[in-house]
Amino acid sequence: MTLRPVDMQVIVPKVTEVSKQQQVQNLAPDQQQHFLGQQGQVEADHRQKTVQSSPQSEEGRIRERQQNKQGSHREKSKSGRSEQDEQEESVPQDPLRGRLLDIKI
Repeated sequence: MTLRPVDMQVIVPKVTEVSKQQQVQNLAPDQQQHFLGQQGQVEADHRQKTVQSSPQSEEGRIRERQQNKQGSHREKSKSGRSEQDEQEESVPQDPLRGRLLDIKI
C-alpha cells in the first residue's frame, strides 16, 4: 500500500481526532467503574444513616412487653411494696462482704 502526498495531507490532521477518540474509549470503562463505586458508596452511606423500619410483629412484641411491665408495676404498687423494699429483699446481705480488703504486693 503506497501513500501519496495527497493522502498524507488528509491523514495527518485526522490523527489527532482519532487519538482523542481512542483515548476516550480506553478510559471509558475505568470512568464507569469509578462512577459506580462512588454511587454505591453514596447509597451505602444513605442506608446507614436512615432508620430501618421494623416489621409489624416486632412492634407487637414491644407493645406486649411494655403492657406487661406496666401491668406488673401497677400490681406492685397496689400491694403496697416499694421498689426499695423489693431490692433489699432480693440482695442477700453478707456480713463479711464490703468490710475487708485484701491487698497483695
